[in-house]
Amino acid sequence: MKNFTFILLLMLTAIPAAASGGNPHMGWRVIDFVIFVGILYYFLHKPISDFFRNRKTSIKQKIDDAEHILKHNKIELKKSEEFYQNIDKAIAEIQSLYEKKAAIKTESIIKKAREISEGYQSNINEAMASEQETAKKVIFGALFNKMEHQLAKNLKDADEKIHRKINDKIITDLRSL
Repeated sequence: MKNFTFILLLMLTAIPAAASGGNPHMGWRVIDFVIFVGILYYFLHKPISDFFRNRKTSIKQKIDDAEHILKHNKIELKKSEEFYQNIDKAIAEIQSLYEKKAAIKTESIIKKAREISEGYQSNINEAMASEQETAKKVIFGALFNKMEHQLAKNLKDADEKIHRKINDKIITDLRSL
């Protein structure tokens, strides 16, 4: 309201100067203009000041929101930069983890293969022992058959010789009689 009063006083001082200039209607025009401005001020001062106050508040809120977003984005940028600076370390840790898992899996596979191998070895040893026993039986059976056959042949030959000797002895004994 102080501003309006100040503007009204300035205009009222301009009326006599305009009236003395030779145009008598100029003073009325200035008065009409002042009244028009006063009416505009009276009716539009509150809505315009509310508009600009709300606009100011809205702009301030948007600036605060933008600053908050900027602050949040700076934090995220810092985290991203730290992450990318430490990416080699993270990759090395992941690689180390998977190498450990691979070593454990490899040991598990090797252990399982050894168990299977030992099972096969045991089966092979049992099969070999069984085959050896069967081979021994076959060889000893064949050997005994051969020996029996040879013994029978030898006995037969020995019997014939013994029979001849006995026959010869009997014949000799008979002749000597």
